[in-house]
Amino acid sequence: MSDSDSATPALAIDDPPGQVHATELPLEVVLTGTAAGVTGVRYEVTDGPSGAAENTAPAGDFSTWRAGITLPTTGTFRVTVVATDAGGGTRTVPATVELHL
Repeated sequence: MSDSDSATPALAIDDPPGQVHATELPLEVVLTGTAAGVTGVRYEVTDGPSGAAENTAPAGDFSTWRAGITLPTTGTFRVTVVATDAGGGTRTVPATVELHL
């Protein structure tokens, strides 16, 4: 499957953080969300860290997930969360985090 297939996996971010105020840096920002029909979820920060999200679903199916993203400095960070299904199809959801001291 590709991004244009009608059967791409479902993916959502619960309450994107938006503006975050920190008292010290670096700061771990946590994104959580839901997915359906996926074998994995990962995140990518433009010009920043990337990694795999943690599978928090009791059934081990990534229906719920968590990503702890360490941001080293203040600024605006564009995060892309990507879910992949068994056929290689993907769904991406963007989020923006503004980190202030």
